Amino acid sequence: MSANQILLDRLEEISKSRGYSLCTNSSGGGGVVLGKEQPLIGPYRVLRTIGKGSWGIVRTVKDTRYPSDPAVYAIKTFEEAFILRNPEQCRRVLNEIKVLQILDHPFVCKLIEVVPGANHRHIVMEYYPNGELYDHILKHGKPTIDEGFRYFYMLTQAVRYLNSLGIAHRDIKLENLIFDEYNHLRLCDFGFAVRALREGDREVAEVPYSCGSPHYAAPEVIQGKPVNPFVADIWSMGVVLHVLLTGAMPFMHEERSVLLEMVTRTDGGARDRTLLEGLPSAARDLVESMLTPDPQQRILLQGVIEHPWYRQRVNRLPLEMRTLAEGTGLKLL
Repeated sequence: MSANQILLDRLEEISKSRGYSLCTNSSGGGGVVLGKEQPLIGPYRVLRTIGKGSWGIVRTVKDTRYPSDPAVYAIKTFEEAFILRNPEQCRRVLNEIKVLQILDHPFVCKLIEVVPGANHRHIVMEYYPNGELYDHILKHGKPTIDEGFRYFYMLTQAVRYLNSLGIAHRDIKLENLIFDEYNHLRLCDFGFAVRALREGDREVAEVPYSCGSPHYAAPEVIQGKPVNPFVADIWSMGVVLHVLLTGAMPFMHEERSVLLEMVTRTDGGARDRTLLEGLPSAARDLVESMLTPDPQQRILLQGVIEHPWYRQRVNRLPLEMRTLAEGTGLKLL
């Protein structure tokens, strides 16, 4: 049996272990059953298609088991043929499911269930209708400091929750922060996530790290070294904070090779520090601490949330925002 087929079988095992049954139509079309109205995927009635790719399709759906429930979900459909041709993509899907099954936080995306089909695999998620933070900034420009900090606060609380479970995200970027119906940010895409011990400790077991976007990746990641994934996530968060406060990426170049060289300069001299000049000194200090090239000198997450600028801004947030994380069992910050 090929490694690809083993991965595919593992994905089906996850589905069956959670009590889901196969659903097929008469033509064998991969679990989509034609109903009198829109097609059905398992118990979910398709509303519309919202995205397509070489791997499959994303649709919005409603659960026919609860007709009075107004909730709309998103369902990712992966073609079996694509999974068989792309074992790395299959591993990412399996990894994302494995991680999402244990997550429940107001600033993290939520998995509903996995539905198998004859020729496809379907992942049902909560649907977040208001788009990516990246597109929001492109459309509306740099947010105000208050708005930017509010976004950053939601990101830090999501990452803090993950770290409490020993999980590092490893692909933090604006494109993976999506607005839900309440305009709260949800951290998404856990295909590269990893679980490790002692999440806040610089002595955490290092992991091979070859993932993420070069614009957000820490220098040690680009250099291909084994890294502490929690410390590498801090760098990516620093890039996000830089964009939120200045409206610009800290490192930009059309040539990928030049961009990678800029990021990996140990003196950090390739970054245009004039972009931070109009900010309060405490805000500049936090960005600089997060974008420290040496991971041994980089600030840790606890240092971020205890930083004077962060603490000052937290006190200005609405109480409703600060109490959303109550259900996680973490002390509010």
